[in-house]
Amino acid sequence: MIVAITIAKEQYPEFAGAAGTSGKRFMLYLNYGEGATAESPKWVKLGGSESLQFTPTVDVQTKQTKDSGMWAEGAVTGKSFEVSDTVLMKRGDTAQKAIEAFIYDDEITAEKKALQFARVDLDTKEYRVFTCIPTSWAEKSASDGMVEYDFKATGTGQPVDKTGFVIE
Repeated sequence: MIVAITIAKEQYPEFAGAAGTSGKRFMLYLNYGEGATAESPKWVKLGGSESLQFTPTVDVQTKQTKDSGMWAEGAVTGKSFEVSDTVLMKRGDTAQKAIEAFIYDDEITAEKKALQFARVDLDTKEYRVFTCIPTSWAEKSASDGMVEYDFKATGTGQPVDKTGFVIE
């Protein structure tokens, strides 16, 4: 038995154009270019940051003594962070090639040791600068002009939150 279903525009709910909430627009930038330094970065656009997870961790060394009984005493011995994101970008752009060269070229990796990134909120121009070592750079999907990568990295040093990002 076939049941006919009538689809009519009157059955769709109506929404005001201003009722929706705009999502954040985040971009990742890489500090790369002639004369680029940590203090004077040259930001090149990497791509759209779709799902950045920034996970800080605190390393703790613990010990038990006869004075502490069953309760271990601890001290912070270090801090670090992990970054994971899905990045959508133009295929073959400068930042993509720079990351791949860092990963594949042993001389660059040995000399430079890490890369510096900025995750920028394009609406507010607030951004976080962080230095990290890429641990995974895997192509997820691609089309003629665009490519999507899963990106993972281990942080080095303290990330810094800033305001007033300038896009050149």
